Amino acid sequence: MKRIVIAVAAAAAVVLTALLGSAGAQSGAPTGTLELVQLERENSSAFVDNPPRRRESPGDVFTVSGPVRDAQGRRIGKANGAFTQTGRNAAHGAATFMLAEGRIVVVGALAGAGANALAIAGGSGAYEGASGTATVTTRRNRTEFVLRFGG
Repeated sequence: MKRIVIAVAAAAAVVLTALLGSAGAQSGAPTGTLELVQLERENSSAFVDNPPRRRESPGDVFTVSGPVRDAQGRRIGKANGAFTQTGRNAAHGAATFMLAEGRIVVVGALAGAGANALAIAGGSGAYEGASGTATVTTRRNRTEFVLRFGG
């Protein structure tokens, strides 16, 4: 489960990395969809097993950092995330995607394997005023992010 939760966190960071074709030129809050991918082999992660010292218990903390890629596989930025376990298969935290056009922040809860929905909490640069949802899906050796801006 630790590997899945770390992969999901990494994916959350990747979600914000892919660029919308016109994101850099638009004014106002971004709209549309951005698809990002983070490969597990490219990530750095850490896990702090706080008391009680047993696998994935409430209070444990994990971080993830690594490059993010667009849908075509090109590196377009970096993602950093930190999450705190709130249950055996649940965690809450945030990730920031640092792209050439600006940054995107997502926050929310992860519930283990499969798809998880996080909130886009804001951004800077071309992503100033960003809101919407980020769907994070963990697959074998990769995490996929679909960011839907607006609404």
